[in-house]
Amino acid sequence: METKTRPVSENPQTGLPPALHIDGACRAFGKVQAVDRVDLTVGQGELVALLGRNGAGKTTLLDIALGLGHPDAGRALLFGLDPREAIRRGLVGVIQQEGGFPTSGTVRSLLRLAASSYRNHIGVDAALKRAGVADLAGRRLSKCSGGQRQRFRLAMALLSEPRLLLMDEPTAGMDVASRKEFWEGMRSLTAEGVSIIFATHYLQEAEDIAERIVIMDRGKVAMDKSKSELIDADRRAQVRAILPADSNLPEQLARMGQAAWDISLSGNTLLVQGMDLEPLALRLLQTPGVRGFQMTRISLDDIFTSITSSKGESR
Repeated sequence: METKTRPVSENPQTGLPPALHIDGACRAFGKVQAVDRVDLTVGQGELVALLGRNGAGKTTLLDIALGLGHPDAGRALLFGLDPREAIRRGLVGVIQQEGGFPTSGTVRSLLRLAASSYRNHIGVDAALKRAGVADLAGRRLSKCSGGQRQRFRLAMALLSEPRLLLMDEPTAGMDVASRKEFWEGMRSLTAEGVSIIFATHYLQEAEDIAERIVIMDRGKVAMDKSKSELIDADRRAQVRAILPADSNLPEQLARMGQAAWDISLSGNTLLVQGMDLEPLALRLLQTPGVRGFQMTRISLDDIFTSITSSKGESR
C-alpha cells in the first residue's frame, strides 16, 4: 500500500520543526528487513498511535527515533536535531515496558537520582503529582504493581518537561480507571503542545484516544490516517443479498446510489460496497423475495486484520 509522506514544516507558534521526522529509514538484521523505507512526520501536539503485530518493526522504528540504533539508510530527527542531542537537551521523554531501574529504591529516591542528570527539570514533587503517584513516593519500586510502575515511568519521562513523549505499551498493567485517568493526563499534555507517540496492541484504545493511527506491517508504514479519515472509513460498509430471479433491483439501486457505491451482481447475488448504505439496506429489506441479507460495517479491527493478515516478520 502506498502511503503519503507528510511535509516537513515549522510550527508557526514555536518556530520549531516537527517533533519527529523520519525520512527513508531502513534497518536490516541479517536477511530480515525490520524497517523498510519508512517516512513518518509527527507535528507539534499530535497524539499518534503506532500499531502492528509482533515483529512488524515498531520497536526498531522507535529505537531509530531515539538514536538507539543507526539506520542502514535514511535518517531520524527530533525537533530538527540528532535524536541523542534532543534527548540530552531534555526535549524527549520515554516510557518503555522494561526499564533498568534498581527496584530496591523508593519511587522518590529514584526520581531524585534521575533528576540529577538534567540541567533543568520540573522537580521531583511536580513529576510525582503530574504522573499521579505522589502517594507512592515512599514506596519501594519492588512493591509497586505493574500499573504503578508504569506511572513511575511516566513521572521519570516528565521530569525534563519534554516536548515529545515516546511510549511503548504505556497502559500495560493498568486497570480501566487508571487508563482513563492516564489518557486524560496525556490529552492535557497535547493541549500544551506536547507530541505523543505510543505503541499499543489495544486497538480500541488507539481508536478511542489517538488523533492519528499508523499501522506498520513487515517493516513498512501500511496505513497512516487521521481520526477524521478513520471516521469516514468507519462509515464504509458492504451489503450482500440474494435477489429474486429477473429482478431489476440493480438498475434501480444504481439510480438511487451515490457515485462512491460499488455495485456488482454475480448470478442473483448482489454485493454493494460504499458509505451511507442505510437507504439501500432499507430498500432491500422492504423488497419481497430478497434472501440472505447481510450488512457488515468495516471497523479498525477489520482494517488492521486486512493489512496484517499476510505472514511476514520484522522486529
